[in-house]
Amino acid sequence: MGITLCYRGANKLLASLTIEPTLVSRIKEAQQEDGELWAMLQKAKDDSQSNFQGDDKGIIWFSNQLCVPDNPELKEAVMSEAHNLFFSIHPASTKMYRDLKRYFWWNGLPKTQRRHDAIWVIVDRLTKSAHFLPIQGTYPISKLSDLFQWEIVRLHGTPISITSD
Repeated sequence: MGITLCYRGANKLLASLTIEPTLVSRIKEAQQEDGELWAMLQKAKDDSQSNFQGDDKGIIWFSNQLCVPDNPELKEAVMSEAHNLFFSIHPASTKMYRDLKRYFWWNGLPKTQRRHDAIWVIVDRLTKSAHFLPIQGTYPISKLSDLFQWEIVRLHGTPISITSD
């Protein structure tokens, strides 16, 4: 939706405002097109033990977590927002994972088969691209180094500098 403000009927543009849906609204809209989520919800209606539920607005929840459709762009937006928030401090390797798990659910987030319990976010500030690597909070630095070599250096080459928060 674009909004344009004009001064006293004159055709002089004072300001222009573009309103985009919030991340949560984008997730709710994308749920309507995700057949896999709807199949899970239908299966849950037959299983009284399932935590999937739909509300009166047609939104799909897993317990009290908003279900994120299988859309890489939305998942990356959720993770980027969680990492870039001003109050998002990383005192432990699992804080961002716990914060995400509190509000959002998607297939693979709760616990992975390899028992990953944290997400390592690596951002290239020049290209503004991000890699989200599932890890265990107990990985030693040697394992993280190997993972960095395999996932980042292999694809993009050796970085000139590394900044860590």
